[in-house]
Amino acid sequence: MLWSGEGIIAGFVKKKKKQKLPRLPKIWMPRLSSRVFYSEILDTFLRATVTGHTLQLIDAAYGFDHYILSTAEADMQSMLGMRLKRKLLLALANKTLYPSDAAKRDEVYAKYQKYVIPAEEAEWVGLSLYEAEQKQNDIEEAEHLKNIRPLKEVYAEELVQKLQNASLTDDQTSKSFFDKLGRLNPFQSKNE
Repeated sequence: MLWSGEGIIAGFVKKKKKQKLPRLPKIWMPRLSSRVFYSEILDTFLRATVTGHTLQLIDAAYGFDHYILSTAEADMQSMLGMRLKRKLLLALANKTLYPSDAAKRDEVYAKYQKYVIPAEEAEWVGLSLYEAEQKQNDIEEAEHLKNIRPLKEVYAEELVQKLQNASLTDDQTSKSFFDKLGRLNPFQSKNE
């Protein structure tokens, strides 16, 4: 439903001056009607329940797509409207409108050029707080997993670096190793 700032209002019936009765509660509802709209960007017909004020705003914006794209999130007060806005912005950002007709695509894209934003930004439009939090958590988890390396790889890399940076030649290394081995051999006689 597209409410356009209208909503259900709860209050009390105004008493006449001389009435001694208690105040009576009353609920005022906006007049709703079901209408079919054509989305030029999506190239589809959409049925939506709207208020009379919404119809006036659509006429003032010169079309359904212009109304959806130009209305701020706070003024729309509709998850349907925000989902449509996200879909329209993604179609404009990715240029996926009219895949079989390039001339019509260029014409529609030029008509709605002022609403184009980057696709990375358009993906966040229209998400509820819970959905945005989940999306951010998924992004952070993917970044974290990308930076994790097993210690086996880290230690192997360090060992290779140490071996490459060693300044001792193979002869010196083998001689010093056997000298150490000779001193540490418990089965060797002390006379030797």
